[in-house]
Amino acid sequence: MKLSIIVPVYNVEKYLNRCIDSLLAQNLPSYEILLINDGSTDRSYEIMQTYQAKYPDRIRLFSQPNSGQGAARNLGVQAALGEYITFVDSDDYVEKNCYSSLIALADQHHCDILLFDWFTDYGSRLQAFQSMPQISSPRFLTAEEYLLSSPSPCNKIFRLDMWQKHGLAFPEKIWYEDFALFPQFALYAKRIYYIKQPAYFYFQSDNSTMRHSDFRPKWYDMWKAIALIYQNLYPAFPQETEYLFFSHFLYETSLRFYQVFHTEGLNKIADTMRQYFPRWRKNLYVKKYASRKQKFLCLLFYHKQYRIIRTMQNLKKILRRSK
Repeated sequence: MKLSIIVPVYNVEKYLNRCIDSLLAQNLPSYEILLINDGSTDRSYEIMQTYQAKYPDRIRLFSQPNSGQGAARNLGVQAALGEYITFVDSDDYVEKNCYSSLIALADQHHCDILLFDWFTDYGSRLQAFQSMPQISSPRFLTAEEYLLSSPSPCNKIFRLDMWQKHGLAFPEKIWYEDFALFPQFALYAKRIYYIKQPAYFYFQSDNSTMRHSDFRPKWYDMWKAIALIYQNLYPAFPQETEYLFFSHFLYETSLRFYQVFHTEGLNKIADTMRQYFPRWRKNLYVKKYASRKQKFLCLLFYHKQYRIIRTMQNLKKILRRSK
């Protein structure tokens, strides 16, 4: 078996057919689709059963009580029979026949990890996303460069024996399990290759984990994720760990809390950055890759100047209306 495609499924009956159909539309001769039902309460499990009955040699079906994406993906990794594994979210889909060329590349370069690009599907439009925008052509990545890429599992193909050799697994029962785990692969992967080929379609559905207009207490799981990152990654990659804190925590997580005006969370982010990385402005990656807007907003978040941000936003709205 060449490739195992692991698909955690929870209440996505509206999108599941599209996802599975895209996985069946592959010309790779040796692969399996592992559908992991994570306690769905809609028609998702019924849909999976129909597909598994129709394609018994291609689809394997598993079911567990609702335990979260981390647990579902871990179950898939444990059951996988492929030389390589990859992950697909059940409301997303992939390019037709994409895996044959990607697996050929992984074989050719003896990859532990193969990175590729994707599209974000907003329903009415597609937006191209580059995993490594600073790199212009396909090539091997250093561990440090890999740490600058998106921590998503869905733009990567992994050699399964690397997971098994190092006992790698998603942390369970927390959000941000991807961010907690995938940067740590820099410690173990010897051959990481990047191909500028968009093969995955990330659909921004209403069920997407981070797409909410109201506060979610699970956002506080980010502190569990960054604790794992700091503990496991900082000794080997201090500059890169600091940049991960800047980009995913001080910037992205602050924006998430700010959009719902959750001051308690914003204050906790600023205090945590002071504890771990008070000199983040000196970080070489912040200087090189962060935009002026990112650095300015992060400076305001760091100093808890939320009123200034709101005043700037209101002024921008007034200027737009006056044009």
